[in-house]
Amino acid sequence: MQIKLYRGKYYAVWRQDGETKRISLRTKDRGVAEKRLEDLKVKEPGSIVSEIFADYLDDKQGIVSHSRMKDAWKRLKPHFGHLRPDQITRILCRSYTEERRRQKIGDGTIIKELGILRSALRWQDKNTPAQFEMPSRPAPKERYLTRKEYLALLDGCATPHVRLYTILALSTAGRQSAILQLTWDRVDFNRGLIQLSIPDEHGRKKSRATVPMTNSARTALEEAKKAALTDNVIEYAEKPVLTIKKAFARVRSRQA
Repeated sequence: MQIKLYRGKYYAVWRQDGETKRISLRTKDRGVAEKRLEDLKVKEPGSIVSEIFADYLDDKQGIVSHSRMKDAWKRLKPHFGHLRPDQITRILCRSYTEERRRQKIGDGTIIKELGILRSALRWQDKNTPAQFEMPSRPAPKERYLTRKEYLALLDGCATPHVRLYTILALSTAGRQSAILQLTWDRVDFNRGLIQLSIPDEHGRKKSRATVPMTNSARTALEEAKKAALTDNVIEYAEKPVLTIKKAFARVRSRQA
């Protein structure tokens, strides 16, 4: 186990089962980092879920879904934070599901929260002993925007990045994270294709599609490309956009 600087903070780094593992030492001070490394050497790293999740959040800092992970952890921590991974059982997951349902939270949200916890534990140990049980996925919604509603939605988009996001979301059916992470090198104007998939940390492509560019998407993208200041297709104030929720809330308030 050794110390390495990563994103401005010191981490403990080691090899386990053929993979490189790291845990944040939560300091920029080398001396403090060395003391905390010695503490780690006499204690199994990430022994309880709250420690594992804290390191997981540090590792995923900067990605689009980071804020969603933090929000989910606020709900998960009272139930799972004090436990070891091997103490997480299907019965505990059912108990969590029941409590969230009593709080009028939908099964779709509960699935996402438990899924984030599972991802964190598998990040720490791909063979984690934790056992999970999710509620059944809710039936897909069969509600579609009419053309009149679509045009009204576009009219409510006061800023170019929200308008562009809306056009891409409706023309590609891509997830929010896929669209916000889209970069110009994956927009192929010559072939009329938008590549939503990107390599993950292991070099594998995520399960996202390459979709044809509609006429409205092409027009919007060509206009945005002329004014682009970053590598990201969706940008605001010369920075990538991490979430679109607040902007859409403003659109809804203007239409109310």
